[in-house]
Amino acid sequence: IMNGTVGAYMQIGDDSGKKRKVGTIPTYGFFGENALLSEPGVEVVRNATVEVESESISLLVLTKATFHKLLDDGKLDRKVLEGVKQVDLERQEQNSLNL
Repeated sequence: IMNGTVGAYMQIGDDSGKKRKVGTIPTYGFFGENALLSEPGVEVVRNATVEVESESISLLVLTKATFHKLLDDGKLDRKVLEGVKQVDLERQEQNSLNL
């Protein structure tokens, strides 16, 4: 997120369509890390849905293919990958507590 804020929401267990807010992601934050971490070509089930909460938002999109190419070419430090994995793990733990 280059500018703006989104809220992260999870579907409540039944089919009522109700959702629960599980977090807020501010400017310079990111979401969709679970999709980046999966193997290229593998379809991933979303953990949450984000909704814009600020008046406007600007996003920078990084595809899975580009992310893995940057890592493979050494243009993106592998420490970034470890950081993304850590955020993914923390969010999964937080989401399981919020169900």
